[in-house]
Amino acid sequence: MFCGSKRIATYIYGYPSYEAFKEEEAGKIAIGGCIVEMDSPVWKCADCNHDFYQKSLFHWD
Repeated sequence: MFCGSKRIATYIYGYPSYEAFKEEEAGKIAIGGCIVEMDSPVWKCADCNHDFYQKSLFHWD
């Protein structure tokens, strides 16, 4: 369970820039690393660090 905060940051994947680290410190984004997995988180609470997942980011036919 998460804290109920409305400060939710979107995960950014890939090699982060200096500006990305500053935005992460401010709670605007979350840095997720260089590899995106099928079950990688999409959002993160900037207050309690709870990760939120989307049911499916990819559609496989």
